[in-house]
Amino acid sequence: MTFLFAIRWDLSRREFLGRTGDSVTGYTALQPAYFNYETRLELLRYLLTLDAIESEWSESHNEGIVRFEMVSYSQLVEVDYLWALYHDSHCSFSAINEYYEIRQCGKRYPIPHIEVAPKISIPSKRWIKLPDYEEINLSHLRNGRDGLHDPVLIERARENGQEIKVIIDAMTGKPKEIVPFDAAKTMSIISIDSALFVEQFCEVMAGGGNWTEYSIDESVYFYLNKGIIKLSGSQPGTHMIESCNVQRYGLTIKNTCA
Repeated sequence: MTFLFAIRWDLSRREFLGRTGDSVTGYTALQPAYFNYETRLELLRYLLTLDAIESEWSESHNEGIVRFEMVSYSQLVEVDYLWALYHDSHCSFSAINEYYEIRQCGKRYPIPHIEVAPKISIPSKRWIKLPDYEEINLSHLRNGRDGLHDPVLIERARENGQEIKVIIDAMTGKPKEIVPFDAAKTMSIISIDSALFVEQFCEVMAGGGNWTEYSIDESVYFYLNKGIIKLSGSQPGTHMIESCNVQRYGLTIKNTCA
């Protein structure tokens, strides 16, 4: 019995807030959807552990040639970027740090045997009203960042002669400058750049570096600024909406618990 099969009906492992909402009413759906961050972190740890065990076996028995790879460098960077974009983890480069701790520090996460969660009825969809965009307090964010808008990085890029892209902010309907990024037909990740960055990250960590002191959005800006991740023409606007919705949902939870 596979782990994923066993947990598929376990709603405690699901996120309930949808990625998108009704732009007219401002309501967002609440219903069990994709796996929550804790479960996704658990799955990543299992996959990276399998890769580490395979790497050790290959060094001893197959001249370093692995038979399989569960998570490539590019996939690891993509996971790290999306976790940062959705504000899932608590610090920057959290997925890369998991790789470091497993591949370099020897941590292992064997897949446990768990009981199969019984099939249950999915709760009916409900709707939650998120706060207005104007209610979001951005004062705690570095440089007054707002999604992909960072005034300091934008001005620095302009001084260096880079083209500053402008999108229509879906929250305000007004033009908004965003940080420069490399464009592609679809979101793409450069394999060699991903590999170099991950291994350099491990070297820095082994030398006493600490990335946990940086806010989570540093990952997003780093990957775009370095050109490791390329975005399509429509993705910046979508990413702005998603980043904003996460902050609006966080404000809702804070006000509800206050």
